[in-house]
Amino acid sequence: MNFLVLSGVRSIFVALMISVQRSIYLGIVGSCKTETSRRPVPIEARVAADLWIWKETSKYNSADDWIFASESKKGTVPLWPGTLLEKVIRPAAVKAGIAKKIGWHTFRHT
Repeated sequence: MNFLVLSGVRSIFVALMISVQRSIYLGIVGSCKTETSRRPVPIEARVAADLWIWKETSKYNSADDWIFASESKKGTVPLWPGTLLEKVIRPAAVKAGIAKKIGWHTFRHT
């Protein structure tokens, strides 16, 4: 699974666009594979605002840091997708009353 992670929140907030600048696959950081994966994607203002708050209050908040940085690795790598799913997304779904099993593919249908 190729998990793309974002950086550069300040530009996201101003332009309301997400621009993926790097990827990580099997623990190796690299550039995005295709021109399409580097193309900016529009986001809603409330999503940009939440990302801004998250990044500004994060311990790892410089422009080159990962938005969702691993605490256990002191911000040097992003959270692993499985860890993010198990520790953040699925508990939030349960708290929201969603009984369905949530996985990354779920987001392709929303």
